[in-house]
Amino acid sequence: MLLLVGITDVESRMNAYPHQLSGGIRQRVMIAMALARKPELVIADEPSTALDVTIQAQILRLIRDIQNKSNMAMLMITHDLGVIAEVADEVCVMYAGQIVERADVFTLFEKPLHPYTIGLLRARPYIVIGQEKPRRLDAIPGTVPSMIKVPPGCRFAPRCEHAKDICRTTSPSLMHMGQGHYAKCHMMSENTSAIGGVKQHMYAQGT
Repeated sequence: MLLLVGITDVESRMNAYPHQLSGGIRQRVMIAMALARKPELVIADEPSTALDVTIQAQILRLIRDIQNKSNMAMLMITHDLGVIAEVADEVCVMYAGQIVERADVFTLFEKPLHPYTIGLLRARPYIVIGQEKPRRLDAIPGTVPSMIKVPPGCRFAPRCEHAKDICRTTSPSLMHMGQGHYAKCHMMSENTSAIGGVKQHMYAQGT
């Protein structure tokens, strides 16, 4: 299994303590342990956290290669939009314990619908060619609600600049917006494909 995940000199590493291994090697050992029983489904919770970008790319490439070879399913949990874009086929965006948007990875990045998803994408750092001053990152105002005292209505409403009265009193349903795209928001219906001026505002910000 260690050879499968790309670890060399296996004989000596088998007797090593974790502190004697690099972060990348420890991550590979963890992956080998998860795959040892040949599971049909692997749940990977932040598998590339605390790794530098070079090692992170190696680990993600390794996971994708092993998945293709073994034909196993993978559920990846991450806060890193770059990781999502790299490895995911389908994405569920969660806020305060609920799925607020679900779509294939290309649709999610090209046509986000929920205000929280749009807020996350607006907060990404990016470089504009020819721009002299670095752009200040956008931030979603407020804080995540306490799960002990969840607010009524839409859980994102206290932080949403487009929230209406109904958003603060009634929880929305996860609605199908067509072509496997779902969103949990009052500001859309089966006949709409965007939230009022939210997307226009998003693109006005340059993202």
